[in-house]
Amino acid sequence: MVTVTGAFEISEDGESLILKAQSIEVSRKPEEGYVYPCFQSENRMREN
Repeated sequence: MVTVTGAFEISEDGESLILKAQSIEVSRKPEEGYVYPCFQSENRMREN
C-alpha cells in the first residue's frame, strides 16, 4: 500500500487533473489476513 500526500491542480488547458505529490510513503502489508483481488477476463477462450 502506498500513501501519497499532495495537492491537485488543473492543467493549463483545463483538461487534466495533476497531483503535485509532497510525500510518498510505503506501508507494510496489514498484519491481519489480506485478500488480494483477482480479476479474470470476461472474454477468455473456452476449451471445446
